[in-house]
Amino acid sequence: MGGRAAEQLAGSGMSFASTYAIGHLADRYYAGGRKLGNAEMKTSFESLKNSAMDLHAKYLPEIRDKAATLTPDKVLSLVRGSQSV
Repeated sequence: MGGRAAEQLAGSGMSFASTYAIGHLADRYYAGGRKLGNAEMKTSFESLKNSAMDLHAKYLPEIRDKAATLTPDKVLSLVRGSQSV
């Protein structure tokens, strides 16, 4: 079971980091008039992904604490915007 938890943790970290990096890279790309070269995009993506992995590690305890208190009703309220986390 510990291996499964570690696998899930690594997967969630990589998913978060990739999504974060893609979003921020898209912002840079469009803000710069769609003029990023391949090498610059690759370098920026790696840098953003590494920053995101640090953010994930920093906020993971807080995320776990909040996730432990979530119920389906709370999730629906959050989605509807009628409750804060």
